[in-house]
Amino acid sequence: ALTVPEASGHRYRSVIVGRDRRSLPELADAGAVVVANSADSLSGWVSFLAATRDAGASRPWPREVIWSGAHIESLRHLQDGRADVACIDALSMVLIKRLYPEIVSGLHEIGHGPLVPSPPVIVPAATPIALVDSLRDAFTWAVADSTVAATCRELCIGGFVSLDHTEYATTLQLVDV
Repeated sequence: ALTVPEASGHRYRSVIVGRDRRSLPELADAGAVVVANSADSLSGWVSFLAATRDAGASRPWPREVIWSGAHIESLRHLQDGRADVACIDALSMVLIKRLYPEIVSGLHEIGHGPLVPSPPVIVPAATPIALVDSLRDAFTWAVADSTVAATCRELCIGGFVSLDHTEYATTLQLVDV
C-alpha cells in the first residue's frame, strides 16, 4: 500500500503533468506533444490514454508521442520544452518532488489517470503456490517490522497488500483504449 495523496490502499492514480494548465482536450486540439516512459507502461502511457478518453480527448493521442524510458526523463522533456504533457506514476512523482524539486518546478498537475492496483511483485508462472505464499508472508512481515518503519515512511510504503492476478484484470480494459 502506498502513502501518497493519489493512493487509496492498494490502488493509486498517475499524475498528469503539463507545461501549462490546459486541459487534455485543449492540449490534443493544440497539437501538444506527449512524452511517456514506454508504450507498455500502465502508469505512464495506458493511464494517460484512459484519462484522455475520460476527458473526451481524441484516442489514440492525435499528435506526436516521445518515449523517454523513465518517468524522471519524461519530466525533463517537459522542463526543456521537448514535450507538453506527461503521465507520471504517483510514487515516482512524490519521490522526484522530494529529491529533485527543480525537475517539477513550474510544471502543473492537470489531471489523473484511473485508479489502478499498485505494481505487482512478479514471480515465474511455475513458482509453487507454497513459495508464493511464503513470499507474500515475508513482504508483509518485512514492511511491518518496526526497525524499517522510518525507511518505509521515506519510501511511501504503508504496508503490503497481497493481491492475486485477478485484481489486475480490470487493467486489461484500459489497454483497449
